[in-house]
Amino acid sequence: MNTFSKTFVAALIPLSPLFALTDVYFGPGDWEADTPTQSAIPLYSDSGLTNRITDNSPEALAGYNIIFNNYKMGNDLSAQWGRTADSYTLGALTFTGYDNGNWHRFLTYDDKDTIVINTVGDITNKDNYWLNEDGSKNYGANIWLGCNIKSVNVGGNFVVENCAGWLGTNFPDVKTPGKATIAGNVELKGDYAAFYTAVGQRKYQGGGSEDAQMGTFDNPDLDIGGYVDFGNSGEKCWVYNNSWISGGDVRSFGMQTYIKLGGLKGAGNIVSSGYTSESKTVFAFNVAAGQNFDFKGVINAESANYTPMDTTDTVDIEIRNAATGVQTLRLGMNGDAGFTGNVTVCSGTLFYGNADYLRKDADHNNLVMNGGNFGAAASDAPVSGLDIGDAYFNNIEWNGGKILVDIESLSNIDVIFADTLSGSADVFEFVFNYAGDWDDLAGLRISDFFNVGSLSDYQISKFLISDAYNRYYGWFEQVQGGYEFMYAAVPEPAAVAALFGALALAFAAYRRRK
Repeated sequence: MNTFSKTFVAALIPLSPLFALTDVYFGPGDWEADTPTQSAIPLYSDSGLTNRITDNSPEALAGYNIIFNNYKMGNDLSAQWGRTADSYTLGALTFTGYDNGNWHRFLTYDDKDTIVINTVGDITNKDNYWLNEDGSKNYGANIWLGCNIKSVNVGGNFVVENCAGWLGTNFPDVKTPGKATIAGNVELKGDYAAFYTAVGQRKYQGGGSEDAQMGTFDNPDLDIGGYVDFGNSGEKCWVYNNSWISGGDVRSFGMQTYIKLGGLKGAGNIVSSGYTSESKTVFAFNVAAGQNFDFKGVINAESANYTPMDTTDTVDIEIRNAATGVQTLRLGMNGDAGFTGNVTVCSGTLFYGNADYLRKDADHNNLVMNGGNFGAAASDAPVSGLDIGDAYFNNIEWNGGKILVDIESLSNIDVIFADTLSGSADVFEFVFNYAGDWDDLAGLRISDFFNVGSLSDYQISKFLISDAYNRYYGWFEQVQGGYEFMYAAVPEPAAVAALFGALALAFAAYRRRK
């Protein structure tokens, strides 16, 4: 949980204990009169459920779980925040049982861009749909929370089950950046769930803001303190919105978005929406110490229907975990689209695997090592044994950190593929996870685990091989025009101590002679 969310939730708990929220239902009906004494937000009358909010002031809403239930609309309608206050704090918020035919928006009133929406607990979207002509239910029904809003802050989890749930602050006609935070997790449940987000700074084509700036790791546009859980069954996706289509015409709005999250788990698709132009998105992982997450799916910069576009979109991955946080990404294709951006490792551990056909031009798909650990991952999590896989890049810029290599045998080794290697690291350190005796690795070639198109003698001289079991250390020596793998046993601690003791005595004697 980020610092803001901790402070926000701590301040609200005395007002409204999370386990003592009062459920208040709003169902189909006419709008209530909008006065400060009657409604802090425009609420529907409800003839079927009589549990009502008695104090509608913005300060009192933290005591309620406001449930919007069973709306039958059939067209595009909106509920507006900001008529009676600029800031609203609810206990929790639930949207369920909608048959809305189109969209339902909870957005700002009268073009304000100062509105802040907070919840102490969860925001839940469940079983919202529209009816198809044959009477079947389409669970793509979408509840838009936060259009034209300055910020939305969820003190609990954001839950989407059998529908689409939208969380954002931005809309095509807003030029100011917006921010959203989720202190807990994003949970995608059921056979179908779609998580839509639209935050950050839009960059207009042909007008408006031309100097759009994205957030940073310390100040992201979307900050998810926990993980995003796709589950392992059903159709699940996260759609980050970078554009809009209006009246059949493409209105191109590039978006600069920095998304920080505590991890990805399960299986699903992460895709952009609609037609995009000059957009930039960074998914920055901040996995907590001791956490280990595994995700299989697609991360791409193409449209939601996986159709490749002639755009300048880029999507990058960055990881700055706590030292023991681990994220595994097993990335593939869906249709013609797949992740081809840059991967930056600053700290923590990232295991990453992609298919060879994901590589594109030389300015795509680079690995930048500034610290931490990086390793290849297989396309599927292993049932047993080590996670042997491949990772493909155009260039590796190695300025620090280590590359981890799983080895089951000389014929079954992780391989990092790249066209070129650059970087300023003093040593290029590989850590071999091999339980056998290193005598079995006689004849090991560099390309067996690090297959780079061109390596200089100077680069190879900086290779250092360490042992995950702390038994050996190794290097490569040039022998008759080639390179031979050499290794030695790691000295026992007692031997190392004796060596340092002898060196200390010799140094002391030298100083006395001077």
